[in-house]
Amino acid sequence: MNASQNLTNLAPFTEELMRKAGEMGFLGVSIPEEYEGKAIVAKVDVDANQKFAAEYGVRNIPTVILFKNGEQFSKQVGVAPKSQYVEKLEEALK
Repeated sequence: MNASQNLTNLAPFTEELMRKAGEMGFLGVSIPEEYEGKAIVAKVDVDANQKFAAEYGVRNIPTVILFKNGEQFSKQVGVAPKSQYVEKLEEALK
């Protein structure tokens, strides 16, 4: 991932069907708006980026990886409440 060295990056690994169903919609709308200028949310379609998903050990979707200073900071496999992602983002931004 071309993760910025000075920003926090949240990367939800999903597939097209899941995005169409609207699961985890807050990762595509409210979190990017709330953390604009502080964090980047970059969605990764595992069907189109299989090599990239394999590089980060993504075997189940959704998987959300949080990067800090270009390094993996945390990983969440499966759907979690928005509050859990916000908590991890806040930890990474400290």
